[in-house]
Amino acid sequence: MKPKVRSSWKYHYKCLPDERKSFRLLKLLPGKGEDPIRCELSIEDVDNAPPYEAISYTWGEPADKISVLCHGKHTIVAIHLRDALRRLRHENASRTLWADAICINQGDKKERGHQVQIMGPIFERAQRVLVWLGLGTDFDSGAAFELVRSLYPIFDALRYPSPNVEPPDLEAHVACVAQSQWEAFGELLCCPWFTRVWILQEIGLASEALVFCG
Repeated sequence: MKPKVRSSWKYHYKCLPDERKSFRLLKLLPGKGEDPIRCELSIEDVDNAPPYEAISYTWGEPADKISVLCHGKHTIVAIHLRDALRRLRHENASRTLWADAICINQGDKKERGHQVQIMGPIFERAQRVLVWLGLGTDFDSGAAFELVRSLYPIFDALRYPSPNVEPPDLEAHVACVAQSQWEAFGELLCCPWFTRVWILQEIGLASEALVFCG
């Protein structure tokens, strides 16, 4: 359910000086656990922005909204984004991020259109892309990631074989993987994030990507 916020308590966006080159960055303020999400926005030039990380996530159901604090005022975001910000924030230091639902004025259709056009450069210029798959409460995300970690060096060796080095036996390794790990991996791939068309751009342009679940 979308929370109701009085106008005097609501955060009001400042206009971007150039919607085709300017964008906002989010300073996620320190906190831990279920502390309220507090953040501040700054306007930057996409070609000369300070270091930041971009979040790739799913919005979730339209009704699943919650309020977070921006400059002490309320702004409405998806619960999925709130969960991501809780997971990504530091306890004792701020973190500079880009997240579309907060950094773009969702009430300004014209701005949204212009910001979508520069989304490619935004992800390309980010230090890294932080992929949030969700809380992962319905499956063992740890087992799924452990399987990925164990398979990665094998696929890497097969992709880039070294001369005079026996290639790893993928079939033998796969045969040793527990059924529970395969099931957890299958559940991981069912996360809604993998169904988004935009991930092709967000991950394809990333200089580095880190994946978080739970």
